[in-house]
Amino acid sequence: MTALQQKVIDYLNDHQQQLFNNLLALLAVQSENFIATGNEAPCAALVKRMWDGMGLNARLYTPVEISGIAEHPAFLPGRDSEHRPNVTARIPGRVGAKSVMLLAHTDTMPIGAPETWTVDPLGEQKDGRIYGRGANDDKCGIAAMTTIVQAFQALGIELDQNLLLTAYCDEEYGGGGGTLSACLGYPCNVYVNLDGGNNELWPVALGGGALQLNMVSNELLDSSASVAEALYAAMKLLEPFGARRRAELHANPHYTGTDMQRSAFRITGFKAGEMGTDLTAGFLQFSYYTDSSEAVIQAELQALEEQIRAAVAPFNVTTKGFEPMARFFEYGEMEDTEGVIDAFQRAATVVRGKPLPVTASCLTDLNLILQYAGKNSINYGLVRDFKLYGGAHQPDEFVECDQLVEYTKNLALFLLDWCGGHF
Repeated sequence: MTALQQKVIDYLNDHQQQLFNNLLALLAVQSENFIATGNEAPCAALVKRMWDGMGLNARLYTPVEISGIAEHPAFLPGRDSEHRPNVTARIPGRVGAKSVMLLAHTDTMPIGAPETWTVDPLGEQKDGRIYGRGANDDKCGIAAMTTIVQAFQALGIELDQNLLLTAYCDEEYGGGGGTLSACLGYPCNVYVNLDGGNNELWPVALGGGALQLNMVSNELLDSSASVAEALYAAMKLLEPFGARRRAELHANPHYTGTDMQRSAFRITGFKAGEMGTDLTAGFLQFSYYTDSSEAVIQAELQALEEQIRAAVAPFNVTTKGFEPMARFFEYGEMEDTEGVIDAFQRAATVVRGKPLPVTASCLTDLNLILQYAGKNSINYGLVRDFKLYGGAHQPDEFVECDQLVEYTKNLALFLLDWCGGHF
């Protein structure tokens, strides 16, 4: 361990509560994503105040302020992008030949019913954990990058290369506008998206999407049974599509035996009629993971639509086919010509005595970064699996305090290694 590394680790050990307080401040400000809109603006304003207070002169901007983004093939309209801001700060290096961006998203899933939480969904430190909506997905990333810069400033450390910090909007529900605008507006050599999971390095971006299949009866009904039967028939026809997705990921060495393979096809919503409103309509929602191209998936879905229309016709029910609930996520893999993984592993070996696991991602904005910003891009974060207690999108979402400290140390020492740090 070098003297510089030791100073940083000592600072982060001595200022753990500063890190926790940064996260708690972010959790206290709701920034839920409601698909067509979101309330990220107050949280983005808080981040700007925090970074400006550190002398970083951060820029607050919405995705549509980036020239040409509305015409970009990956831009998703209808997301109220003119009212959902990003925040970016640039810290010039001593040499400044290269740049690295740390980025994490401000938006969260909705809190949901408060009675499903046993702690305060707007932040609570308790029993070695920090709870709150966005605790691990993904405000811990913003807290970590903020605390690292505070540490560097307090210790008088300067980096040789440029460091950019970005808190971006509209990640949940497959938005992508925040990430896309940050990458187009601030080209960098390396992007580290702090939206990974389990304290692992994710150099692979999983593909996939989310779709909804709407059904409507051709006649007025006093029962939702026919719509439910039609939806059930459609669900059975979707089973081979789901089996192909699981088989794909089983054959992919990055995903064999992983949670992503097991959940490569999931029914995420099912509703047939509603008493007092409309018994003639219903819907089926599902998510899928894939390493196939969008063209392959679309061909499968078009064939499925025809089968489903024929299957539901006997119930006197019709459908318009699959409607996207999010953009299509294109599968991608990091090339790493900048030595990013090696720098992370050297840092982790100092901090924890062993390298970080290198696995692969769920659906994240890494695919956008790899496709449109640069192949030297990776995910590194603390998102807990969706099906675990306190996992991402779940009630009582939390991050372990000890893990957050270790994560912040790993990230700080990575920056010292890749950027070159000096007193």
